[in-house]
Amino acid sequence: MKLLKKNWMVTLLITVFTLTIISCKSDDNNVPPSSIQVIKANKRSIDFGKVVQGKKAESTKEVIIKVTNTSKKTIKGMLSKTTMSGGSLDVSFKFSPLAPGKSINIPVKFSAGTTKPGTYKGKVTLTPSGGKSIVINLSAIVIAAPSTDSKKLISLDKYAVDFGKVAQSKNSKAGTKEVIIKLTNNSKKTLTGLSSKATFPGSLEVVINFSPLAPGKSMNIPFKFAPGSTKPGDYKGKAIITPSIGEPIEVVLSATVI
Repeated sequence: MKLLKKNWMVTLLITVFTLTIISCKSDDNNVPPSSIQVIKANKRSIDFGKVVQGKKAESTKEVIIKVTNTSKKTIKGMLSKTTMSGGSLDVSFKFSPLAPGKSINIPVKFSAGTTKPGTYKGKVTLTPSGGKSIVINLSAIVIAAPSTDSKKLISLDKYAVDFGKVAQSKNSKAGTKEVIIKLTNNSKKTLTGLSSKATFPGSLEVVINFSPLAPGKSMNIPFKFAPGSTKPGDYKGKAIITPSIGEPIEVVLSATVI
């Protein structure tokens, strides 16, 4: 009788244990919160495209991500985590409880700053309360800031002079080629002095008829080359123009003597 009673109790325990396992499998409330998808984004990848180096507005690109609560419960909080192989990434947003079906716009900003030119990749991870994280992949191409003349205190309209083919001649006037370079004062001060120094075969003259140059004003500088008895061939050289404002400016010279 004792043996039968003991076997009956074992059978009952096994039955209860089996029912408990089945009950756990069918109860959604026991699924870990991190495995439940409660949000979706309208973008799962962002390409910022080409971003210019620098600290100005054109060196920052912004893309808006729309995130929607797809669950049946209010999301009470959301965390963001960012990684980027270069540049500066900013994900800033004010979060308030997000009801089912409601959305929030999240701005993602990428700034190139002084990052070297190249392709950079990263990601934004958004983690809602009681739900699974989603990842948005990022990419950007940083390009070098253009070296425009407007950024130089003193600029030229050309930094290379090619005199082309110039025939030998004992007559300096007949065998002279002239190229005009336009110099502009982009600074806020008056240019009070200008000098030049050149290395080139034959006879090279940089004609500077100088008078003080006010801000925003320009002047023409003739470059004159006379090969004289210089042997035929291709020649290269340079001229250095030194203004009283800013740094010395190099002009590359070339000519073919025939």
